[in-house]
Amino acid sequence: MTQHLYITGDEYKLLTQKIDEIDFWGLPTEKRDDMGNDGSEWIIEGVKNKKYHMVTRWTPSGNFRSVGEYLISISRVSKKETKNFY
Repeated sequence: MTQHLYITGDEYKLLTQKIDEIDFWGLPTEKRDDMGNDGSEWIIEGVKNKKYHMVTRWTPSGNFRSVGEYLISISRVSKKETKNFY
């Protein structure tokens, strides 16, 4: 079942700024040297100009993590549901 989330224009503008800051469309899909046994895998997917791109990182920090955290914050998921995300 597909679910849709509608965000405001301001939320979209900030999201695209964050995506541009990390050069999402130019990032390699995987970064092999950051895999671990403990942590979390963060995956961000997008479509632009009919082209799909996915980036996955193991327990990311910095700007990539801030994009993921921003997506969680605008997702309308309750705090109770996100307690295990961080």
